[in-house]
Amino acid sequence: LQMEATVMPTTATDMTYTWSVANGTGAATIAATGLLTASADGTVTVTATANDASGVTGTAIITITEQGTSSIYENNMVSISFYPNPSQDIINIVSNETIKSIYIYNLNGKLVLSTDAESNILNIQSLAVGTYTIIFKTVNGLIHTSKLVKI
Repeated sequence: LQMEATVMPTTATDMTYTWSVANGTGAATIAATGLLTASADGTVTVTATANDASGVTGTAIITITEQGTSSIYENNMVSISFYPNPSQDIINIVSNETIKSIYIYNLNGKLVLSTDAESNILNIQSLAVGTYTIIFKTVNGLIHTSKLVKI
């Protein structure tokens, strides 16, 4: 299966990313080009990680089944990004899934902001300057984690 990822925003200065695969009940390998090769039935998790310092990832759970020859089916692909990062006050969120809630944690693991996602804009003015972990939870229960820098 040839995997592909889209870097957003389209004006990003570094549009490159790195592929990785984590074997679950199944097994596979992935080339630097995104070509996923199955070696055992079950599920694997494929991740594309931005090569810039943002820490942004996109993940897909792939189910591998044996039907004469191995075939791979993509499930639950969630792609969530936000910009600008770093930001002073507002971040714009881009997602292929409906986001249910957003949680922001400081570096000590303390929850400093949580909100139901009502729009694709999030006000972070109340946060102190620093680095945070931002977690997006979709209505389908998928979770996406990234690094957020408040300036």
